Amino acid sequence: MPELKALPYLDALTPYQGSANKVEDKGAKIRLCYNEGAFGPSPRAVEALRAAAFNQHRYPDMGYDGLRAALAARHRLEAARIVCGAGSDDLIALLTRAFMREGDEAICSQYGFSMYPVAIRVAGGVPVPVPENNFETGLDAMLKAVTPRTKIVFLANPNNPTGSWLRRGAMAAFLHDLPENILVAYDAAYAEYMDDEDYSDGFEWVRDEGRVCVLRTFSKIHGLAGLRVGWCYGSQVIADALNRVRNPFNLALGAEAAALAALRDEAFVESCRAHTIIWREKLFDHLMQCGFHPYPSKGNFVLAGLHSAAHVKDLLKFLEERDILIRPMGGYGLPDCVRISVGREEEMKALFKALNEFTGTQNDDEIQKENHDNADESRPVP
Repeated sequence: MPELKALPYLDALTPYQGSANKVEDKGAKIRLCYNEGAFGPSPRAVEALRAAAFNQHRYPDMGYDGLRAALAARHRLEAARIVCGAGSDDLIALLTRAFMREGDEAICSQYGFSMYPVAIRVAGGVPVPVPENNFETGLDAMLKAVTPRTKIVFLANPNNPTGSWLRRGAMAAFLHDLPENILVAYDAAYAEYMDDEDYSDGFEWVRDEGRVCVLRTFSKIHGLAGLRVGWCYGSQVIADALNRVRNPFNLALGAEAAALAALRDEAFVESCRAHTIIWREKLFDHLMQCGFHPYPSKGNFVLAGLHSAAHVKDLLKFLEERDILIRPMGGYGLPDCVRISVGREEEMKALFKALNEFTGTQNDDEIQKENHDNADESRPVP
């Protein structure tokens, strides 16, 4: 009897979230490992999800018209060219299914989102990782990597896990030089955390006949990672292709209801954004103070280099013993690095305290107190 076998090219495929990347959550109180929203979902989203619970015997809207209309109104887009999915990773996979054949190539950055090569390989394609310079996406190197078999370029801005970002002018020049028959998936999952005026969310490059599509998510600043809601805005050609290959009910009823409510709670989003930017910079500074090598970031996280893989292992163990989880980067080819998400104020202070203990570093408050005490001791006795 013949043996059942999967497609041969799947043998070389490492599933997303392999063991080298995995962080075991053993009931830890402080979870700073997966770039989740620090404050969870908006209270309005929670209420909408509760209300939707009574309608779970109904199928969701196959075209999620309400959410597409709300997204179009918020970002001044055309609703007909918006396609939603079960998170950005669902849409990444749909793009490879719609625009790649077996043996085709797709370009991505060396330290880009690890879902890109997984989706490319699942579609039978060949991922072409392009080297980075100091953890920054190499646009010139991407152009040099183009071949007649290139079908897609995956480009995250800001990038995960490095936190680096591309400025508008550099991106515009790249698009000008890239052959027009290549699809560009511009992943702006962390766009809400940008505070650089010379940044583009990518919508300006989407034309009705164009080859650029923008990917966005509700998993980060909206705090809906558990519900899996992502969306893509592209040309009519791209939207039509995605609608042909996606599952008809690829967005759950409750997920759409929560996403709609989250989108409307602008005050909550702005509060989350302001907190994240403030504590992202404090995290960067504290890592520097502790002797690590953090890299500038525009996400809700900071990548930091340590002395070695053994140093990373020691730090992870030390923090886990104190119920703090951060992310090792061995699965990204960065064995001497960790990625730390921004959490709530009390979580960040607990992390800072633990890092001080691990490195033997005094924080600013301790230094000021010590200086104050020394000053008191040096005063003449009356």
